[in-house]
Amino acid sequence: MINVKGPRVLIKPDPVETKVGSIIIAVDEKIMKYETVEGTVLQIGNGSWEGEEPWAKVGDKVVYVRHGGKYVKDGDDELLILSDEDVIATRE
Repeated sequence: MINVKGPRVLIKPDPVETKVGSIIIAVDEKIMKYETVEGTVLQIGNGSWEGEEPWAKVGDKVVYVRHGGKYVKDGDDELLILSDEDVIATRE
């Protein structure tokens, strides 16, 4: 189990697929790390959005900076730890 501290956010990145016509082609795992820019918030550190009202919460779909953060393994899951500043938008 991972517990983020300070102004950080734990994200489960969405899987990336490329679509050619009506055929979906799986993307190489290395490419996926660089193309993924959306995911789901799993956890928010206690120092996130300091001085502001937190505008993202656990369970929200968010858009984040493409090359931000650090990938970590948690069991079979590959998760992303980002600075709260790298979360740039929420998606409805």
